[in-house]
Amino acid sequence: MDDQAQEPVSKCLQGSNWLTATVINDILCSIASGLADGTVMAIDSALTTDKRAMARHPAHLSKIATGEHDRLLLPIHKNGHWILVILNRSDTRLDLYDSLDPVQQSDPAYFAHIERLIAIPLHGDTWTWEKPRCTQQRDSNSCGVAVLMFALFAITGIHLPETVDWVMWRRLFAVFHDAITDTDDAKLVLDCLRREHLQEYDIAKYTVLVSPDIPEPGPSGMVCIKEALRRREDQLERVQAEIATLKRHQDLVYQDLTKRKRQLPAHISGAQQVWAALSEKCQSGVRTRAGDLESRRIQLRNRLQALGILQEFESPIVGVLKTEVSDLQQQVEHYEKDLAKADRVHKATTAVCEELTRIDQELCVA
Repeated sequence: MDDQAQEPVSKCLQGSNWLTATVINDILCSIASGLADGTVMAIDSALTTDKRAMARHPAHLSKIATGEHDRLLLPIHKNGHWILVILNRSDTRLDLYDSLDPVQQSDPAYFAHIERLIAIPLHGDTWTWEKPRCTQQRDSNSCGVAVLMFALFAITGIHLPETVDWVMWRRLFAVFHDAITDTDDAKLVLDCLRREHLQEYDIAKYTVLVSPDIPEPGPSGMVCIKEALRRREDQLERVQAEIATLKRHQDLVYQDLTKRKRQLPAHISGAQQVWAALSEKCQSGVRTRAGDLESRRIQLRNRLQALGILQEFESPIVGVLKTEVSDLQQQVEHYEKDLAKADRVHKATTAVCEELTRIDQELCVA
């Protein structure tokens, strides 16, 4: 929800904080770049709904206009709430994901309103809107986490679950963010999240009922004693009623926690599936990009050899070859950067999978 510019970058992942635009953009861009094949592009949330800001970034507009990215991830911060729009070029479809699922979302007028917000030029095509079924948050601070999760499931093509462990997903994205940034701040946040997650499932802390204190009787003397006894009886009635209320609340909390502990293995399994799928996509993209890189390197060597020979004879096509060599050198550098990003993201997904194993060992106990 509202951006917390004063907080350290990773701090927003901790506790019940709202996720900042910085962390959302960092993680979405990293996930997209990890695919290496260029099929997915994440647009910075500062540009998503600001046409003037977008116009000041011609490189973004150029990439969008070329159509090389089949899918664009558009995080939108609107009225203190994060939603995600995914633009699918192949079938000119816009998917809207909203973890609070307002009633007006199914209204065409609402879709038109969101479409007017988007600063991405849609170039006159007939775009259709869809509202995929998506997981709903139970609090007021998980919308940013939901946007990241929605993007991850959409990219991997896995159906979203009905319910999730939001603290677990904060913890997983903290691991991912730590792996791609490698800062002390991110590590401290991750340690705090691990402790919070363990406390979330500590049933023992809900089994001890603390009774309210009962005041001692007043001063001695028959009249005073009778009055004290009457007050004592009134206090006991109030205390008993309070204890009954606390017991009912304790039972409800205990039942909810027990239910969530039963669901935890399924939550872990679902998360393992989607992160493993992202890891495989990263590896596949790396293999494709590595093949492209090797092809460009061979072409570059051939052009350099030809250029060396033709320069001796002052051939008129030397200028053409120099241009081709320059283009190929830029492509090689670009592909090398892509591979470096993808390798870093693949290591981050591996760290997340290891964290899920740790969660399983910590919390899924008899």
